Amino acid sequence: EGSWCQSRRCSCYCVMAGGRQDVDDIWADMQREQGANRPTTNRGGIGDISSLQRERIKAKRPQTKKLDASLQWMQQWAAPLKLRAEAGIAATKVDSLASDELSISRMGPPATLIDAFADGIPSGTPETFLAYIQRDINCLSEDSLSVRLQSLQKLERVLVHRVDSLSTDIVDAVSEALLKPLLKRMKDKSEKCRELSIRILKSLVENTSDLSPMLAYIFPTLVARLGCEDLDGVAHLPEVMRPDPEQKPTELARPVEESEEVRLELGHFVAALIRRCNPSQIYSYIDEAAGLLRAQTMDPFHEVKALACETMIGFCYNHTEMLLHFSEPMGRSLTSCLTHNHAKIRITALRALTAILWCGVWKHNHEIVQMLMAWQDPNKAPIKAFYEPVTNINYMSTLSFDRHPAVRRFWFETLAYWLLRVPDKVDHEPYIFPYLLAGLCDENEEIALEVFWLMEKCGELYETEKEEDLRKTKQYGFDYGWTYSGRGFIPFPLQAIWGGIRGI
Repeated sequence: EGSWCQSRRCSCYCVMAGGRQDVDDIWADMQREQGANRPTTNRGGIGDISSLQRERIKAKRPQTKKLDASLQWMQQWAAPLKLRAEAGIAATKVDSLASDELSISRMGPPATLIDAFADGIPSGTPETFLAYIQRDINCLSEDSLSVRLQSLQKLERVLVHRVDSLSTDIVDAVSEALLKPLLKRMKDKSEKCRELSIRILKSLVENTSDLSPMLAYIFPTLVARLGCEDLDGVAHLPEVMRPDPEQKPTELARPVEESEEVRLELGHFVAALIRRCNPSQIYSYIDEAAGLLRAQTMDPFHEVKALACETMIGFCYNHTEMLLHFSEPMGRSLTSCLTHNHAKIRITALRALTAILWCGVWKHNHEIVQMLMAWQDPNKAPIKAFYEPVTNINYMSTLSFDRHPAVRRFWFETLAYWLLRVPDKVDHEPYIFPYLLAGLCDENEEIALEVFWLMEKCGELYETEKEEDLRKTKQYGFDYGWTYSGRGFIPFPLQAIWGGIRGI
């Protein structure tokens, strides 16, 4: 006889040893009894626990403002937000993760009011004109490169190619509104954006009526872009520790602006700016203006060098009195142009050097001449020379034996001009005449003959200035000592040529 008891249920099933009830029937009855008390399950056999969660109340989003009917054209500027649904995740589920599932689809450059007027923007008043270009001015600060570039191209079309059709008051208003945004774009990552911004600024500078409010922003920006705060690298050194002029740099190895085309546009911009400035404005920014021209003459790009030399010529002739103490640094900055491979640049540098000599009269011209001929005080030696070789270039000798005949001809003409026209020529005659005499033995007979007549002109000037000293000699016909009392014959130095006729 056996017995089986179920715990916690108060129900007992007793099976007698002699009973005929089957064990399987008993097990089936137990399963039915337990199934009646078990909670309902889903088809997979897993209970639905979502009923235990409390439904989250979604916050109501504020109603977006709709554009007015007159501003519907601005809808294409917006960047629509789209939900990106991942696999297995519904787009309408948890709102807290919605920010991670958003992606911004960028659109092309926006259409502005300038596009609607292909023939020209109405320019009745400055306010009307600014209203039409204001959207393009705002686009200059966008992150998208294509937006900035297209806005600059539109502004160039209006303010550069058609600037002659704009009145002065409109140009003044546009200059005030565009000055700072364009100056910021001079440091843009895009080379084309930098080039266009400089071109627009140049047009505004050339056509505005008053430059004074703009100069306080333009000059510091140009100085930073050309890297001419301290070209010699000695501003932090005391005066006694600064090197000699011949040991200072003559050419920029790595300009701040890497693009040659952009540096050329900067050269045109600086030239236009200096031409427009009056003497009082130049006086306020004389350090910056001289530094800009020095940096451009030391530029490694040959077109920038040529343009800077031309600009420096006009700058020196128009502001001679202000540049007394800038003549020596400006003359030293031309040394890289005097040894350039292009003959045109060497000739232009000589013209600029002549203009600089008019600025340093009786003060710094002797320093320039001594630097050109690599003169060195025999009682003075740089400390560097005790440790390593020091080479100084004699630019006068290099030009006297230049490989190009046109450069040699112009060089000898320049020396004669210095001896005939520069007021303090008496200080430079001992240095200049030996190189002028070297031209008498030039391999080109035409150059040698021209040097001879240049020497004749110098002799006539000497007779005029020393008339009292030479009066007795001319009146009494005394022979000079080198003629051996008139009996000595010395062949003409022009390779036995006199006036184009070959002698014995």
